[in-house]
Amino acid sequence: MSDELSPRQKQTFDAIQKHMAKNDMPPTIRELMKDMKIAYPKGVQGHLDALVKKGYITRDPRASRGIRLASRFRKAKAAAADLADQITSIPVLGRIPAGGPMLVEENIEDWVTLPTDLTKGKRDVFILKAQGDSMIGAGIFDGDLLIIQPQQQAENGDIVAALIGDDATVKRLVKRRDATYLKPENPKYQNIYPDQDWQIQGKVMAVVRPKV
Repeated sequence: MSDELSPRQKQTFDAIQKHMAKNDMPPTIRELMKDMKIAYPKGVQGHLDALVKKGYITRDPRASRGIRLASRFRKAKAAAADLADQITSIPVLGRIPAGGPMLVEENIEDWVTLPTDLTKGKRDVFILKAQGDSMIGAGIFDGDLLIIQPQQQAENGDIVAALIGDDATVKRLVKRRDATYLKPENPKYQNIYPDQDWQIQGKVMAVVRPKV
């Protein structure tokens, strides 16, 4: 069996190493859920089972803190913790559910590992993939990865991810005395004046262009 980790398994292993370096004890399932922003225990449990099978950790199921690094990783624990401080795994959401981007498995399409300086050290961010050409004037092109800071308020001129009905869109927020609307950065598209309930779900912090 290959011992190569999937992005989600690597995120779990990194979270374990970082927790142990910071607290001098293994994490519980609940602590991993909090660290990884995962809503349900089974979302962590499956990744832990994979790490055991691939020889990255051992577990004592009778103990709440029964996770142990495999012997080959113990000497490198400090170095791994330093690396975990420099990079972070960010979920790519296929959709933004109403009420906020909760990180449950059905909303996550993939994970991307990026330097923490792109996220300004924030761990609660998520990624949306840009679609179409409506924001090319702001340097956002089809297929770009948009790093989003979850928040429900934004300033005039911010580029935001907004949920209109069941549809997510990324546009510039414009606040005027007589109206608030969403503005595309391409003259061939019209401004959006939502005629139904809508909400801001986050602000675009950075744009990453995947290598071709």
